Parts: sequence; C-alpha cells; structure tokens
Amino acid sequence: MILSSSKISELPKSIGTLENLEELRANNFVNLKGEISSEIAGLSQLEILSLSGTKVNRLPMTINQLFNLRQLELHNCMEFQLLPNLPTSVTRLDLMSSSL
Repeated sequence: MILSSSKISELPKSIGTLENLEELRANNFVNLKGEISSEIAGLSQLEILSLSGTKVNRLPMTINQLFNLRQLELHNCMEFQLLPNLPTSVTRLDLMSSSL
C-alpha cells in the first residue's frame, strides 16, 4: 500500500487487520505524528515500512513481532526519539532525526 501525501494525523488502529500487507509507505505525511499504533504488529507479512518525512516520534515495542520486516525507512523524521528493538530480519534501516 503506497499512500501519497495526506492530511491524516495517525494510522488507524484497524491497520493491524491487513495481515497480508507486504509494503506500507506513508512518506511525507507531514501531519502523521506521535507514536505509531501497536496494532501494526498485526501486519505479519510486512516487509517494507516507510514513514520518511513524517513527524512520527516513536515506534511501538510490538514492531519486534514483524518477523518479515526487511526494510525500515525513517529518513527525515526529525522528531523521532526512540527506536525499539527491531526484528532480526531487518537488513536496511534508514533513519535521520535531530531528536535522537
């Protein structure tokens, strides 16, 4: 699922029901802020998560349950503060923040 710039401020909790989703790109959602919902752990097939250019400041601890996650993109997330333990499947991490 590739979402282009939008005015949403958070991902819906129902996002976790998309268990077969392999790619989620919410790049440049300038209104997307705060912590991503722990319901993201329901995306058991997720391989790519890209939140670059958002105001997300942390990922939930449940991200370590995404055993298929290979790529995590948090480039230009200037308010990002806390990176929890990631699953060992992650082979690419792109992170830039002025708050770490």
